[in-house]
Amino acid sequence: MNRARACVVIGCAVWAACGGSDSTAASNRGSSDGMLDPAEIAASADAMRDDLMVESVVLDDAVEPEAMMNAQCTQALRGVTSVGPAQALRWRYPKPIYKLLRAWGALVPNECVTETQWVDADSDGVPLNAVYTFLCSLQPGSIPPGRSESDGRTVEVSGRVTIADVDDAISNNGYRVQFDAFTVRVSRPSGLTRTRTLSGEWIVSAKAGSAAAYVPFSNGLDMATSLTVSQVYATPTGSLTWTHRLVGNTSYVPDGDTMLEPFARGTAVISGAATHSMQLGDRVWLRTWSRQTEPSLHWNRSCRDVDPLGYGFDDGRVRYFDDRGNSLIVDFDGCGVPMVTINGARI
Repeated sequence: MNRARACVVIGCAVWAACGGSDSTAASNRGSSDGMLDPAEIAASADAMRDDLMVESVVLDDAVEPEAMMNAQCTQALRGVTSVGPAQALRWRYPKPIYKLLRAWGALVPNECVTETQWVDADSDGVPLNAVYTFLCSLQPGSIPPGRSESDGRTVEVSGRVTIADVDDAISNNGYRVQFDAFTVRVSRPSGLTRTRTLSGEWIVSAKAGSAAAYVPFSNGLDMATSLTVSQVYATPTGSLTWTHRLVGNTSYVPDGDTMLEPFARGTAVISGAATHSMQLGDRVWLRTWSRQTEPSLHWNRSCRDVDPLGYGFDDGRVRYFDDRGNSLIVDFDGCGVPMVTINGARI
């Protein structure tokens, strides 16, 4: 295994594998020739994975078990196998957040989440402005994928998430998800911890002709994202910190034969730019990344049925490239794990 690949695989212990230490010479530009340092490879790849996961949780409209539903969920929605993302927001905590926490192995019980009273004038399942406050400390973590029992992790979740209707006078028009210091910390018995803090928002709008249609989002959606994700990997002896600030756009159009279930399959085109800063000991890196699909990604909800923690795409490519000639490419070919390459080398 080469050194760069080792950094990506090890994850939480990445600074040790990459030779980082507090005595390393400070740098605010990464390596002198502009190429990615091995520690940057690990952090950048991880940031891109979270970026794609956000796209997945917006497109994934699969209904979760009834136990996760808010008591306000109408009886008519129970037993429905697929509903649009608007109606599917009636959960004890918002459906997109449930999907993120599940992917991070950080689901917490409903009892530590409070919500403001719902007002929903257009009865589309999206509140005018509902605020969810998380005060979840030292909760047992959800069972990780591939395991039959917990690995002993504990989870802490704090901060607020706001769900708001784009226009509460027009049904199925779109919604906004806003994060206010939403912090998720996962700790393992070994002493490894990972903390993510999200600030910012994404705004989902129905494409023209969808809002008045019988099937919500029948013509697809557009999403504008302005999101900052800060992460800290820590052990008893050191830490690796990075911050990823993304401003991006997504356009999704359902396949022609799925108009009654627009999020069963479809095509997503994403674009945008991000600044990525990282600190390891006294070393500091700062880069500007852009992202674009080449030309698109194909969404297939059945992929998430097979692997709920997967991305849900079965075809297409997305490329992330920085301001100094580096390129990270994610290739999807079927529902399995995508192939990821950095500067032509597979990781």
